[in-house]
Amino acid sequence: MEEKISSLFEAAFRMHQAGQLADANRLYTEILDLNPNHFDALHLSGLIAAQAGTPDLAIELISKALHVNAGDATANNNLGIIYHEVQDYEKALDCYRNALAANSSYSDAFYNLGNTYFVLESFDKAIACYEQAIALDPEYINAHLNLGISLHEMGKYELSIASYDLALQIKPDYASVFYNRGLANYEMWRLDLALLDVERAIIFDAEHTEAAALKLKIIKKMGL
Repeated sequence: MEEKISSLFEAAFRMHQAGQLADANRLYTEILDLNPNHFDALHLSGLIAAQAGTPDLAIELISKALHVNAGDATANNNLGIIYHEVQDYEKALDCYRNALAANSSYSDAFYNLGNTYFVLESFDKAIACYEQAIALDPEYINAHLNLGISLHEMGKYELSIASYDLALQIKPDYASVFYNRGLANYEMWRLDLALLDVERAIIFDAEHTEAAALKLKIIKKMGL
């Protein structure tokens, strides 16, 4: 039995990695018929359910996986992401905390914890989480971006610009970073710099509608 389950899981996992989700899920289901407590089949079929737009099923499956192995950091983090997506933020926070209890060096869990605190407008806590993620992974580009956005929300525009500058050292063509740096410069009435930033954002993402709208506001204020 164990040999059959192992063979099925190897095949399912290969299909999952190749993006053959329906076939992978069929094999995960077959595994669970043989062993309802197979941690990986529960966890990974839960991820497929989340991708398929069925978060309730995803939560059910990953929660069952965590009943088998409550200390798995990745499963806790993934469950937190799903709870965040369905706006159950308190449960999301609990999941990320559980992930970090299992692995205190889990940069993604710090980042996701920061994202949930940001939605809850606990910007100081969000900032602390993004800083932790960056300390663990200095090139965590989206942590730099979201740190800058959180600092902006607190009116700390100079510090937000410093975060964006670091992000652009990592990814010099990141349109969202240019847009947000332009927004910070705009708030500080550095209109020339703001205009340069939003123009760069548009160069790197021609469909960046927020940058286009901000560009029009800047041009109007500059009287151009």
